[in-house]
Amino acid sequence: MKSPHISIRIPPQLNMQLEAYIKRNGVTKTEVMVSALARYLDCDAEVPLNLRIRELEERVKGLETVVYSN
Repeated sequence: MKSPHISIRIPPQLNMQLEAYIKRNGVTKTEVMVSALARYLDCDAEVPLNLRIRELEERVKGLETVVYSN
């Protein structure tokens, strides 16, 4: 089944932040928007896998910093 297509308008400042985020993290606008909407609707299982993995890697890195600094 083909995914539905939607269009939205966002404020220019929010778009600038979105563009910076996708460049910094190497993700697509679709991945960011699906992730944000899934979290807003409390459907975390719908968050794209690559974003969930990236978040887990960041959490592990933070935990390693705490563990190895003690």
